[in-house]
Amino acid sequence: MGVQLRNGSDRTWRAWGPTPVHISYHLANASGETVVYDGRRTRLFRPVDPGEQLTQTATIQAPQAGTYRVRLAVVQEFVRWIECLGGRAR
Repeated sequence: MGVQLRNGSDRTWRAWGPTPVHISYHLANASGETVVYDGRRTRLFRPVDPGEQLTQTATIQAPQAGTYRVRLAVVQEFVRWIECLGGRAR
């Protein structure tokens, strides 16, 4: 799935290191129930500076065949989900 990310923070999102930033997701089933909260990670292919935009392919894996609503999320490993700070991926 192709996604566009924009770093709205004041820090560079690092693609490598002890606390890299990854693209992840949450999946909900047809009735809106979350079935995957902590989805598979896709590593950024390069750092993203503040205010910069990145277009990249992200991997989404459903738990089984079906229809799901996907909510993309950006996570800084071992620190926080960026969405908790008002960040967005689309």
